[in-house]
Amino acid sequence: MRKRGTVLRSNKVLMFILTLLLSWTLILLLASIFSCKRRENQKKTQNSEDSVAGTLETALADLDSDDTIVRIKAIKILGEHDEPESIAALTTLLGDKNQAIQEYAVINIAKIGEPALNSLIPLMGARDFTIRKNAVNAIMSVGEVAVEPLIASLTDKNRGVSLNSENLLAKLDPSWLSRESAVKAVPFLLRKFTDEDVMVRDKAMEAFVILGEPAVDLLIDALVDENWLISDYAGRSLVKIDLYWIRSEKARRAVPKLIAALKDKNIDVRQNASRALSRIGPQSVDGLIAVLTEGDWAFQKNIRWILNQIDEFWYMSDHAKKHVPSFIEALKSDNPGVRLGAVIALTKIKDERAVAPLIQILDDDFVFAKASAIDALKEMTGEDFGRDKSKWLSWFEARQR
Repeated sequence: MRKRGTVLRSNKVLMFILTLLLSWTLILLLASIFSCKRRENQKKTQNSEDSVAGTLETALADLDSDDTIVRIKAIKILGEHDEPESIAALTTLLGDKNQAIQEYAVINIAKIGEPALNSLIPLMGARDFTIRKNAVNAIMSVGEVAVEPLIASLTDKNRGVSLNSENLLAKLDPSWLSRESAVKAVPFLLRKFTDEDVMVRDKAMEAFVILGEPAVDLLIDALVDENWLISDYAGRSLVKIDLYWIRSEKARRAVPKLIAALKDKNIDVRQNASRALSRIGPQSVDGLIAVLTEGDWAFQKNIRWILNQIDEFWYMSDHAKKHVPSFIEALKSDNPGVRLGAVIALTKIKDERAVAPLIQILDDDFVFAKASAIDALKEMTGEDFGRDKSKWLSWFEARQR
């Protein structure tokens, strides 16, 4: 029995060893098969790439053939590949003398689709009518994927590119202005405000209404454009988008920029900025009062004019009272223009806090500031001591007691 048990154990060990050897043999066999297949696939891929390269090279060479059929076959081959060489060759053929070649080039470059758009879009502004026409037809055939690139090309400096882009957008996606990216078209639409045809200007205004809120900031910026038509239609567009835009936070934030435009060298910009601030109205008042002592005499005069346009009693407002301390401080400025501006502002506001500082201005070397201070004291106190500073001081001290 002991001998039989020993034999059985030996047989089990032998079976385990045989199983292990068979497993390793199978693994090695599978690995060898996989390795062979991988080498075979790599070889096929390489052959395929070499074949494509050879096909493209042959097709490019065949484009120079005198045989139209050969050239058409070459065009079809190029239309199956989106390599730069294929795209460049096909775009060149858009101006070919042979109309059949042109037509096949349009069809096959459209097959390439989106990768060809960067080459096609500039051709819409080509001098050659045939090239322009074929480029437009090819982009039209590319379809909806061309919409975003066309929106971006609306601002192209080439008029042909921008106008053809607009026409294509209307056909490919009539509602393109509702897209988020349509705000990129604002500079293009603003240029339309300068068109001689009022219908074109009105159509551009309608486009801004469709764009809506995203265009508001850019339209506010356009309020100070040196071209009065752009400024005027930008204002009209804002009203159509939001009848109460002048009360909006965006309008309030625009005030400092508009005030800065009042200092522009271009008189048209200054005039348009004045008009915009007058439109915004009450939201402009605080910012305008704050700069009453800045700039030159013409700037200060313009500020006062705008304030009077908004509210002829602006000097009685809380905004005006708030700025009295800064105007009193401005009386100490080394700049005579600033001092004069402060005197005039304080004269309008008539705040008693300004009486003593104005008496000190009677010693001012700047004759206009001194004369304005005398007028201010007369208006504010009802007294008239002329240029006599000592009498003004005596009166003021007696009044204080």
